[in-house]
Amino acid sequence: MPETRQEASPPPPVTPRKASPRSGGGRLPHGYRLDAHSHPQGQLVYAAAGALATTTERGTWVAPANRVTWTPPGFDHSHRFYGRTDARLVVIPAEPCDALVAHPSVFAVSPLLREALLALTDPALLTGYSETCLRHVWNYQAYATWITELIHNAGDASHEGEFRKQIARAELERQFNSPTANRLFGELAAGVNEDPGRMGTRGEGGWPSGYRDADGSGADVPASV
Repeated sequence: MPETRQEASPPPPVTPRKASPRSGGGRLPHGYRLDAHSHPQGQLVYAAAGALATTTERGTWVAPANRVTWTPPGFDHSHRFYGRTDARLVVIPAEPCDALVAHPSVFAVSPLLREALLALTDPALLTGYSETCLRHVWNYQAYATWITELIHNAGDASHEGEFRKQIARAELERQFNSPTANRLFGELAAGVNEDPGRMGTRGEGGWPSGYRDADGSGADVPASV
């Protein structure tokens, strides 16, 4: 009996998987639209200039520069942009979204939140983030070490001896009697002073092609935010 061979069926075509959008920002033309879609992550979309409308099953929100829209994971949503819009996108991983608002919403943007949104989506600021933060951290650590040693020395001669005690007390007295020293102390306590050397004797211790990812790569991202 002749052997019958069955031709193997060709594999089904593979549909390329769209990359998830990443935090970033870019300029979008007036009238630019993104049709209904959803994501496994949460998203904050902010128009630093211009305005955007976000539509979900709960309605449509128009958000100018004093509002930001929030879409939790899994919700279908669409966008339309009005004017030449400086659109900013902050992607929130799915896990922390459980602690956030569970439905699409719109929130007021305070001056502080606006600066945070701009910083989180600005490649130039993110590139120098670690260096900037570490400078603040070590500056404040230097202040914390200085004030801790100063207080310990001023209160107990057994810590570093009578000489250090009298030096520390003189320095503490200067904090109350000198407007300049008092102002510097306030700056250091608030973490706004950038020169630890001024602390005194102990101070030496899926968008269009113009979209830019927050990492500055500028890679094209599918038009779905």
